[in-house]
Amino acid sequence: MALAAGFGGGALLAVAALPTWVAGAVDDPVLGHHVASGTGSTLAPAAVGLGLVCLAAVVVAAISGRIVRLVAGALIVAGAGAAAIATARVLADPASALAGTVGGTLGRSGAAPVTDAALTPWPVLAFGGAFVAVLGGLLILVRGGSWNNGAGSRYENPASATGASSGAAPTAASNTAPDGQGDPGSQGDSDGRDTPAAPERPVCPVPQPRRAPAARPSTTGTA
Repeated sequence: MALAAGFGGGALLAVAALPTWVAGAVDDPVLGHHVASGTGSTLAPAAVGLGLVCLAAVVVAAISGRIVRLVAGALIVAGAGAAAIATARVLADPASALAGTVGGTLGRSGAAPVTDAALTPWPVLAFGGAFVAVLGGLLILVRGGSWNNGAGSRYENPASATGASSGAAPTAASNTAPDGQGDPGSQGDSDGRDTPAAPERPVCPVPQPRRAPAARPSTTGTA
């Protein structure tokens, strides 16, 4: 949402600064009556450039790591805020804004007296786009530090990834201890006491078959 707000606001600001913002008439004693108008790029020259800066900063925030993302968010807030101030000046006094630019167009030194100055909807849209871009930049500053996107992870500090892997190494080593030390059955209880061995079952003796007594030799009939 933050990236969409920053991109949409910057695009609206840059596009809305191109058409006519103020239209009016100039009554000059020498030059006579002239119809004058001024576009956003002439009444607020920085509006178009600041809108493009916001667009570029949003792209950088979308593909970069945490530190660069926060810097891009601050740039969006600053650029869109400056554009909003320049647009607000035109909205507050369109006649004075048009008079400062029409004088040079008519070949007159200084400001020309402008009458019947009327605003078009474009400066209002440009101010709205700048306001939305400021909100998007603020959201990037507040929430951008916790984002974990795949593209931005390539620009993170390698030390942070090394620290994370080294922190997980002791746990893996403890689970794969040699000689069966990591086997929970060969270890004692969790409080350090040895687990007593199971008692052996008595072995019953196998009965042997009884042998018949040997026959004695007979002595009858011998002389």
